[in-house]
Amino acid sequence: MPLFFSMSLAGSIPLCIGLLIMILQKEQTNFYYVNSLFKLSVILYLLPLQLIKNMIPATHNFFTIDNNYTYILSLKNKLQLHFHDKTILVPFWMFFLLLIVTSSIFIFCIYEFRTYRKTCNILLKTSISFNFQKDSCLYKNPLLKTPCTLGFFKSYILFPDQNFTDSQKEMLFIHETAHIENKDSIFKFLIMICFCLHWYNPFVWFFLPVYSYSAECLCDYKVIQRFSSHTERKEYATLLLNIASTESPFPKIWKNNFSV
Repeated sequence: MPLFFSMSLAGSIPLCIGLLIMILQKEQTNFYYVNSLFKLSVILYLLPLQLIKNMIPATHNFFTIDNNYTYILSLKNKLQLHFHDKTILVPFWMFFLLLIVTSSIFIFCIYEFRTYRKTCNILLKTSISFNFQKDSCLYKNPLLKTPCTLGFFKSYILFPDQNFTDSQKEMLFIHETAHIENKDSIFKFLIMICFCLHWYNPFVWFFLPVYSYSAECLCDYKVIQRFSSHTERKEYATLLLNIASTESPFPKIWKNNFSV
């Protein structure tokens, strides 16, 4: 249990730093740096790096770890936690309440993941491949109203069946390719695992929308770097506004599409 709390604390530190940077710098935020901090948070939330000191030879007493934790199920309907000379009594109703909350969160995540997989299968079956910049994983789908990416390890880019200009297609392609390069779908999935493990941490509850926002801003920045003229940026801004008013068929937590 203390290991989970230390992992939760370690993961929250870069997350809070990234949030503070976004609040203070506002439009001047460097989303390369912020997005990297959020990815570091995912690693610290999931990997027990605190156990590395267990691999250090115990030649010094200050490197040793005392694991004097015992859990005893008493006959008085209470769960006893003994730590050194202290005893903590946890009522059964509180234990089962925590179990119900944890189970509900896991069920919710499994449901959202199954919904995502089902949506992906439907979209891929109804998509038509078309050649653009010689990319074989680019498809056009009549069910979509906004471009999006699918998949975790093998990614697909889906465009709606609309008449975009060549420059708009390139803007959309750069934006969605940036999502794939940043591994946003994988990190969003890992953030859901963080949510399951550290649901008691209030920072984890808004980790996914904050990461999604930073990922979208980073992809927009990459498009702006490619199209630097005032006319091209105005065209991209107009394209953003037009697509932002549409709805995605994806569940909100899995949305990894062009619109924010």
